[in-house]
Amino acid sequence: DALPVQYKEKVKPVEIPKGASTEELWQIFQTIVTTVSNEENIIMDTTHAFRSIPMLALVAAQYLRATKGVIVKGIYYGAFEARTNNHSPVFNLSPFIELMEWTDALYIFNQTGNASGIAQILREKQNLHHIQKNTEKLPKRLKTFGNWLDAISINLLQLKTRSALKAITHLPQVLQDAENDVQSYVPPLAVVLEQSLEQIIQLGHSEPNKLDVNLLNKERALIRWYGDHGHYLHALGLLREHIINIACLKLQIDNPFHYDTEKTEKCKKSKEKCKEAFQCDPDRKCVESFVRKISSQYKGKIQENSACTEKIALWQSQCLGSGEKAWWKKLSGLFAAIAQLRNRVMHAEIAHDQQSSGDLKQKIEPWINDIEKLMEDAGIQTPQTGAFS
Repeated sequence: DALPVQYKEKVKPVEIPKGASTEELWQIFQTIVTTVSNEENIIMDTTHAFRSIPMLALVAAQYLRATKGVIVKGIYYGAFEARTNNHSPVFNLSPFIELMEWTDALYIFNQTGNASGIAQILREKQNLHHIQKNTEKLPKRLKTFGNWLDAISINLLQLKTRSALKAITHLPQVLQDAENDVQSYVPPLAVVLEQSLEQIIQLGHSEPNKLDVNLLNKERALIRWYGDHGHYLHALGLLREHIINIACLKLQIDNPFHYDTEKTEKCKKSKEKCKEAFQCDPDRKCVESFVRKISSQYKGKIQENSACTEKIALWQSQCLGSGEKAWWKKLSGLFAAIAQLRNRVMHAEIAHDQQSSGDLKQKIEPWINDIEKLMEDAGIQTPQTGAFS
């Protein structure tokens, strides 16, 4: 009844309890979230309420943002206790909503490696300051940093491992360039950002196209990173290629990454002999055929053409007719087990036995330990990369 006439038709009072108990607080929360419609703009004034109500309003506002796409224009609290000269300040609590956003985005990033939430907030923050122009110095590096982080995250989650390892080497400089903007405009991020990025930064490798011990070490660290973040299929896929890379290094093939898979398949299907036969089955494909061939456990089809026959025969005489036979048998056995499990899970349980993600985790970690032991036996120095967390 106390509302001015012009507001009576626009404002709908909704009765809530006082919030004098836990049950009443839940009733208030339910009333708020059921009364507000999807994608509405809301303003909250929590001045005349018990002391717990402002906290409840923050929680409800974040819940509405996440579930109904609500835009919170402001959460205000008139602080009577902080009055001076009979004037009470009004606090805007909505920045704490941003803190919750950062908390969610950082949690997702730390758990999964997905940086899209962080990148989106950084872009929005810079755009907002440039639109409002409410400060003399405007942020210039937030979007750049967010875009870099997002690109690295996408590469990691799409299993573009060499692109990711290369891009990560630039991340420390990009972070340093954005440091002042981050501290000035997104202080919640500045407090924890370096710690959150520490593990990813360690994965950086400036020469991902050069096969050497350093690359193998980075690959295993990345496999563990995938395992730590719950991406067991990614870990399994990279683990399979990692075995072939080890075999290539052992056979002194230091550039096994550049081959045209489409051209290879066309050559295999052609009845005419290619002029450059080894383009049809480049060194890496020949090494894979060799590893498969010497494994008694491998059940899949072994593709081999004349381009590889001579090489495989040479490797068999060099590797299997020497004291290294046991080493190669162990390596090929690992490859067979990894390849079979990968094929099983990648066919989405169609015509294959069921394989749970828990089984993947339990198998992948011992395989990494086995690989490190094999490399040690071969005289290749490897750092201990730890266990899945």
